Amino acid sequence: MPSVPEAYAVLEALGFRRSGRIWLLDDPRIVFEAPGSFPDRADESDEIETPQGRKLAMLKVEDMALWRLREAVFWGVRDAIQQTLWLLEAPLLDRARLEQRARTEHLDSPLRILEGAATAQATAGVPFTDDALRELVTAMTRSYPFPT
Repeated sequence: MPSVPEAYAVLEALGFRRSGRIWLLDDPRIVFEAPGSFPDRADESDEIETPQGRKLAMLKVEDMALWRLREAVFWGVRDAIQQTLWLLEAPLLDRARLEQRARTEHLDSPLRILEGAATAQATAGVPFTDDALRELVTAMTRSYPFPT
């Protein structure tokens, strides 16, 4: 989405309020991120309708999950891990598309590592500690085939 006042005015008219690059509705389940860049060519969107009847194009869940995964792998953003896990539980997630895109983007190994750690964490019934998140990010980053 272009980062221009006109775009912000449209979001405000739809009932969103801005917090940094995040736009929120009163419904806490709906959060809109507008980083000011255009989607990747491989990204796709779905059309959604707001409670006011307005239609918006929203990035598909699989693409959002992969962007969060990239944030963890490339930049070490630990918050992105929990965001990825939430997105992986979304009812609209197309698992086959996610896995195909992850393979294409060489993120299949980091994704498997994240899901394995999440399963182990859920089985243990304890949240990730800061140290565990740091180790998880390191393992995911090491599994990515960076060019040498």
